[in-house]
Amino acid sequence: MANTATCPECHQLDRVIRVRSVYSGGIASGTAKSSAVGVTFTGDGLAPTVLRGTTNSISQSDLSKRLEPLPAPTSSIGLVAGIGVGLAMLITILLMGKVQAWPIYVILVVSYGIFLSSELRRENFRRTILMPWYEKYFHAWENLY
Repeated sequence: MANTATCPECHQLDRVIRVRSVYSGGIASGTAKSSAVGVTFTGDGLAPTVLRGTTNSISQSDLSKRLEPLPAPTSSIGLVAGIGVGLAMLITILLMGKVQAWPIYVILVVSYGIFLSSELRRENFRRTILMPWYEKYFHAWENLY
């Protein structure tokens, strides 16, 4: 695909680059391997020692950081946690068994229902509003010059 974008200042084609190219070009990674030979003092005297190491590094330019796109919205872990809380409440109710504590049962079930419905609404908001917005945003970001 030919680059047809021009600079808004000088209207030249030669220095126009996509934002995603500047962003990804500003990220560098590398691996360095090193080794050394030395002498270690032990209780019995001197012993030869060989040291080896590997270092992994990632660096990013300031311009690349400034042009980085927003991260995608993630799914709420609250729904999974809510199911776990519900199971814990169910076990508690079963263990209480013959105790005449029906108000506690009612409070636990109602509070769990409120929690679960709020998590379902949050997940629905993420799926129906946030993700379509993010997809439009990211598509626009990918097409920036």
